[in-house]
Parts: sequence; structure tokens; C-alpha cells
Amino acid sequence: MAPRGTWTVAINVLLLALSSTGTSKPLDCRKPYVLEHTNLEAKPFQPDTSDKYWCPSPYKLFGDTCFKTIQPGGYKDIVDLDFSTASKSCGKEGANATMVNDLTDTDVQQATLSVLQQFEGFRELLMFEENTCVKRSGSQVWGEQFCVVPCQRRKNKVYICKCPALANET
Repeated sequence: MAPRGTWTVAINVLLLALSSTGTSKPLDCRKPYVLEHTNLEAKPFQPDTSDKYWCPSPYKLFGDTCFKTIQPGGYKDIVDLDFSTASKSCGKEGANATMVNDLTDTDVQQATLSVLQQFEGFRELLMFEENTCVKRSGSQVWGEQFCVVPCQRRKNKVYICKCPALANET
């Protein structure tokens, strides 16, 4: 039989694992951000092939919006970054930082999906104040979703600046 204190530690570890900071709590995923109802894979993005729009380098075109991924810090250098700082950085370039509420726009969804696929496991996508990050989650019921989660302190963040695409002269 295990000593009395051992059981207390084991129960506390179990409670921590099931709490909001543990991984067993359901993520705060929302149906409006479902990319595909019947399949865990996101629908392929159809890029603008009409040549109506373009983006200055290093921005990338999704629909009629330009997106640029910013990666402060390095592999060993953890940078403490808040959304306000990210927003100001984008503003210096005449752009806006993408936010959770922007995920209703399919162009933002596709840019977000692209960034998450590129940095998943290495960096977190910062998308709002109060240490709010977004990640992907797959479900047989809802399909692939964007989920709002608390950011981890010891992981570098990435954020996305967006601005309207420029019209091509015809």
C-alpha cells in the first residue's frame, strides 16, 4: 500500500491534468471557424489567378489581402511579446495585426492556416490581448477548426500583419 502522501500527490497531479491548464480540458473551439465539415483536411485555397491584385515583397497574397508573417526571437532567444507590441509593429508598415475576430474572413483563414502549418510545434500564433493564441484542432464532428488557447510563456510567438492588396494597372 502506498503512503498517504503519495495518494495526495497522485490525486493532485490528476486534478491538474484535468484542469484548465492541463491538456485534457476541451479547447475553446468555435464552429464558425470550421474549415471543412466532413473532412479533417482544410479545403485547398484557390489563389487569385486573375492578376487583379499584387503584394509587395515579402507579403503574400490571399484573395484580395496581403499577409506577412513576423517571427521575433530565435531558437534559443525567447522574446516576451504581447499583442499590443505586435499591433504597433504592423502599424509602422501601414498594416494591421490579424486578430481572432478576423477569422470570419476566408482570406484570413487561409493565411492563418498557412502560418499554423508552417510553425506548428515550434511557435505559437499570437492573435489577441491577454496572452491569446490560436491553434488548429481536428474533430470528426466539426472538422478542422481554429481554437483559442492561452499562449505558453516559454515559446516564441509569431504574428501576422495584413493590408489590402494593391490593384494591378490594366
